Amino acid sequence: MDELLQWYAGIRLKAAEYDERKDNLTLKFIHQEEVSDEFKQDLEKWIEANLGDYRVASEFDKPYIDEDMLGLKIKNLLVGNWGVLLVGLLDEDIVISYEGGEYKIDLHLPQDVGEYIRQTTIFRGFIDGLAQDYFAEFLVNWVDKPSEGGGSIEELEKYMADFVPQQRVNKTMHIRGLEYYLGRPIKERPIRIEFLRISPHEQVIAGKIMFLAQKTFKKKTDDGEEEKPYWTFVLDDGKSRAQCVFFPNQKSKPLFEKLVDGTVIAAIGNFSERNGRTSFRVSGISFCEL
Repeated sequence: MDELLQWYAGIRLKAAEYDERKDNLTLKFIHQEEVSDEFKQDLEKWIEANLGDYRVASEFDKPYIDEDMLGLKIKNLLVGNWGVLLVGLLDEDIVISYEGGEYKIDLHLPQDVGEYIRQTTIFRGFIDGLAQDYFAEFLVNWVDKPSEGGGSIEELEKYMADFVPQQRVNKTMHIRGLEYYLGRPIKERPIRIEFLRISPHEQVIAGKIMFLAQKTFKKKTDDGEEEKPYWTFVLDDGKSRAQCVFFPNQKSKPLFEKLVDGTVIAAIGNFSERNGRTSFRVSGISFCEL
């Protein structure tokens, strides 16, 4: 599919959903401009050559961004997760504008609160999800705002200590039907993606595969350079998302090629940051049910 889409920069595969009951595969695309007849013809040829054994339907959607609704979505995210820090947050504190082909989101928050929120996996995953869902770039601009009675980081920690012990924050996920598939076997219970932290130690997360894409990189060899495949995808646990990457070996490559969007997995790997971006490098996968 990557070979086809590289010729049509304004079109992206959003999801591939398989209905086992109807034995039907639906390819869902999002696009910036109108989808040309040429692309549809090339898509039909690609489906016939690569998915001839499936009943395949195609859906095309041009994402529309309502700036008022997007602002409300961001406010709900902030208040829902960090309400104790955001007393007095107003709609005017979230300003959305469009310029130069990207959406700019100005967030007017106290400096310590802004620094705390933007480092969390929840917020980073939310912004990455917007880019995937709306086929647009989103730049967040953190504007320092004098505190007007809102909470502090210390107050949040006190709140968690005073009121949460009875409810105890559950960082793990409940899964069932764990079935080993490839790479490192998984024995630990997965944590919720929102609790991922940069660490040299392996962690386990679980969720649904989204935006699966195969790519290549060049590896130096004694004879020059060799192109090697790798995959990127988003893992969605229903509340948060993680950007994932998988580098296969000869044994795992044919197994990974069979995975599709919508597959629910548990993944073990390392969560790290490189060039200002965080990603979860997968070393093992098992099937499961959330």
